[in-house]
Amino acid sequence: MLSTISVAVYLDSPEAIMYGGPREANGTAITGRVVVTGKNAAQMASLIVTLRGQRARMFHTQQSAAPATRVQASLVVDGQNNSDHTAVSDRTHAWRFALRVPGDMAETVYTRGSFVAYEVVAEARAISAFAAVQSRAVPVAIKRTPPTDSAWASAAGAAVEENAAWRSQLELTLTTPSRIMHDAQTVSVSCLVRPLTKGIRLGRVAVQLSERITHNGAWHAQPYTTTRVVAEEIDPDPETGGLGQTLVHETAASYTLHVPPAYTGIQYDIHRGAI
Repeated sequence: MLSTISVAVYLDSPEAIMYGGPREANGTAITGRVVVTGKNAAQMASLIVTLRGQRARMFHTQQSAAPATRVQASLVVDGQNNSDHTAVSDRTHAWRFALRVPGDMAETVYTRGSFVAYEVVAEARAISAFAAVQSRAVPVAIKRTPPTDSAWASAAGAAVEENAAWRSQLELTLTTPSRIMHDAQTVSVSCLVRPLTKGIRLGRVAVQLSERITHNGAWHAQPYTTTRVVAEEIDPDPETGGLGQTLVHETAASYTLHVPPAYTGIQYDIHRGAI
């Protein structure tokens, strides 16, 4: 008789955070439980949980750049429980698992041409002469962030100040309270416009938040950079018109930029220079 079981994977967290660079991070753990339901759930021959890189989808242009890794945990071996086991009911059984992620593992990221992504896969086989392997995969994000006591974290928390000049007639200074901007939230920007010549008329001020991704291709592929504006505020509003004003003294204004959700739930770190 064929085995009639179903497998589900429940992660304690959809993401695993590593603190520090690849050479200094101690790694982290992905924890959760596997739930097997069916009339043969109590008679498992094997149950294995694996962390592996996601494969590229058919007919999609993005290629998988995930490293070859297979971090595994054997929860049931030859019919014997090798992990914390709970009999939820006669037809439902659960096993706890913990997968140790090394500190130098590449973090999850998506770019125009390639991606690094991971998934946790549970493979179960019941004790039966005709039992087939039942599997279930769920995505997990691996993220990296600087330790809270690191010099980079202190610099990232400092304010941002940008200066620009237009034809030696206008000087513009933009400031934000922090270098860290979270996706799906708002960020306040203070703007100070200073005339450098008399009688200059300010026509329009645009404050933009741009996303720039540089992808260094593997082997002999040429690196490329993609840039797009993800948030923008224009003053005066083009919909309402307005010819601006003649500047006599420096003028201050405040703007609010609405940062959109990042790609597939992955937050990008905004930084300058090498981390």
